[in-house]
Amino acid sequence: MTAFDPRLPRNQDPRLKRLGSIRALYFSPDRHQAAAMANLLREEGLRNLEPFHDAESLANAIMRDAPHLTLLDMDGEDDALVEIVRRVRRARLGGDPFLVAVACRSGVTKDLAGRYAAAGFDQILNKPFPPETAIESLRALAAQPRRFVATRAYIGPDRRFKLRDIAQDGTIEVPGRLKAILEGAPLDREGYMARIVTWRGMVSRVSSD
Repeated sequence: MTAFDPRLPRNQDPRLKRLGSIRALYFSPDRHQAAAMANLLREEGLRNLEPFHDAESLANAIMRDAPHLTLLDMDGEDDALVEIVRRVRRARLGGDPFLVAVACRSGVTKDLAGRYAAAGFDQILNKPFPPETAIESLRALAAQPRRFVATRAYIGPDRRFKLRDIAQDGTIEVPGRLKAILEGAPLDREGYMARIVTWRGMVSRVSSD
């Protein structure tokens, strides 16, 4: 799958236009890299994307702007970004605990992958990668929205794939905001907000910190 339909001029491809409706945040600790990557991603269709190079400003934007997506370069302020995602998943930062969070990292090890997964990231992209890889990753995440799970051991996107597991208590079906945007379909906002309220209650029951 390509990032856009090659049979159409880029400015006429409806998928690119819909990508432009996604509110996205991109973080890199390097100011110039943040700006450069943001420009490349905008060219791929993520026109409504804002770059950041310090974690505090990123956290403020999550609280202020209600983004749909975060792409986070983990090569720098690793601990701060892990904590931001952890707070989002526990409904302690921003208004949407189901915010899509993608970690971008060079030299991903098993330990690092486990650490990011435990924090509640949706996906990990191994750097370097071309901008279209990020777009295709976004499309894949949008196509198959994950349930979320809240237990004493883990809070975040459900990574259990056996039906007997995902049917257990402690999971919640999350309406796919990205899927709705990319398909040009309406999102049941009242239902989405109700799921957030339910999730906050689930997290409160299992949280000890």
